[in-house]
Amino acid sequence: MGSVKARSTRLDLPDDVEEVYAYFEANGFGDGHPVIPPTVERVERFLEAGDLNPDTEIAVLDPSKGSATVEKIAINAVMAGCIPAHMDVIIAAIEALASFPKLSNSMTTAHSTSPLIVVGGPITKELGIGSGAGGSTVSWRANAAIARAVRLCLINIAGIPGTTDCNTFVWLPKYMYCVAENDEANPWEPFAIEKGYSPDDDVVAVFWKEPAHHLEVMWPTTAQELLAVFCDSMCTVGSRSAYGDGHVLMGFCPDQAQLCAKAGFSKQDVKRFVYENARKPLRVYGPHAASHFKLEWQKFYTHAPDAMVPMVSSPDQIEIIVIGGAGPNSLYFPHGQPPLIRKIARHWRPKRT
Repeated sequence: MGSVKARSTRLDLPDDVEEVYAYFEANGFGDGHPVIPPTVERVERFLEAGDLNPDTEIAVLDPSKGSATVEKIAINAVMAGCIPAHMDVIIAAIEALASFPKLSNSMTTAHSTSPLIVVGGPITKELGIGSGAGGSTVSWRANAAIARAVRLCLINIAGIPGTTDCNTFVWLPKYMYCVAENDEANPWEPFAIEKGYSPDDDVVAVFWKEPAHHLEVMWPTTAQELLAVFCDSMCTVGSRSAYGDGHVLMGFCPDQAQLCAKAGFSKQDVKRFVYENARKPLRVYGPHAASHFKLEWQKFYTHAPDAMVPMVSSPDQIEIIVIGGAGPNSLYFPHGQPPLIRKIARHWRPKRT
């Protein structure tokens, strides 16, 4: 796009990081970290790099019904430390979040959940989105900046700055929660292909998730032993999923995914194994818990103290991705909702020939 003029309201502030940081924090526009001052020149440079009109409305975001225009998203991307090419992922993630019917609830709940952004396809290498060893939100610029830009959009467009977030506890991935799937080390089909996309498609999936639980299993010699340990670690009556309301995510490291695949376990087999074996007896919930189960579970899992209550309502409520590098460490992301998935368009990157 040629010359573009930013239209948003100007603040009479110097292009000084410390002064802008202090002002934004005092007014609830930030996330606790220093920001890149979103000057007119920086925002216009972002807008000129893409082919969308700055006034184009990408989404209307709950709970404040904020209009997420291209320009508003670009302002937050500048603040987060993004480069213009990151805008394609950010816009797709915003589109995905806007499709979530419970966005208002998730934005204002006391429950500690946040959007986990999982990126797949050739774009991960194009933008340098980390997925292997050290490929986390805190060690790669693309991961950190993209996730932070989405977070800032939720603060400044979807919410009421400084007041909307009612989480009892705020935790680090609230700021930065983005990773690429490790396709090269994945023995199964990548998540995006599982969901019907082609290998050439760039795809973003957004999961509303609790903090990840670290699963370190040093000793298994069989896939069944590994998965049994996972199931034991995933069983807790202190999780919302344990009451019938949840959609969980398993983040396998490549080594443990390959162990399962070599033993003949498909993704669907893993999901079924976890559904069948990640269970707790009703008696450990206490005498008053059953009334909080969803109605289906009250019907089938409250007949006896030793009735085995599953952690999810079906294998389809379990998603699997392969992330990270070598080692005996995987992740479990409890609770949440089904993934919100969007294909990533090429508005800020050269078109493929």
